[in-house]
Amino acid sequence: MTPQNLKQNVLADRELARFLSLAVESGDFDRFKMPACEIDARWHALLEDSATYDAFCVEHTGIRLDHVKRGGYCRLDWVDTYHGRYGALPRNWFDTDAAYAEYQRTGEVFASWDCQPLKTTKKPGQKDKPGSSTSVH
Repeated sequence: MTPQNLKQNVLADRELARFLSLAVESGDFDRFKMPACEIDARWHALLEDSATYDAFCVEHTGIRLDHVKRGGYCRLDWVDTYHGRYGALPRNWFDTDAAYAEYQRTGEVFASWDCQPLKTTKKPGQKDKPGSSTSVH
C-alpha cells in the first residue's frame, strides 16, 4: 500500500466512523443513507473481512452493524447532524468536484445512495449468507 493510499484509508476510516457513530447515536438508521463516494468504497473494503469490520464497528460505535443494500436519490438529511458535530463535510464524501462545489455553495447534499447501516442480529464473526440483504455488493 502506498503512503497516499494509506492516508486515504485513514481519512475514509475517520469519516466512516463518524457516519456510523451518528447513525447509532440517532437510532434512526433509515436517515443514514450512504452516497457513492470514497467512504462508501472503504466501507465495502472493510466488509471483505467480517472480523475486521466487526472490530471497527465496535471500536467506533460500541455495537456491530449490518450493511444493507438499498438505494435511491434524496437529500441526505443526516448531513445536518454531521455539521452540528464535526463541521463541513470533507471532499472525500463527494464523487465529483461539481457535487462538492454545489455542497459548498448550498450546505446541502442531494445524492444517489445504495446502502445504509442497520443494527445487526448476527453473532460475532458470522458472515452474511450469499444473496442476503446485508451481502457486500
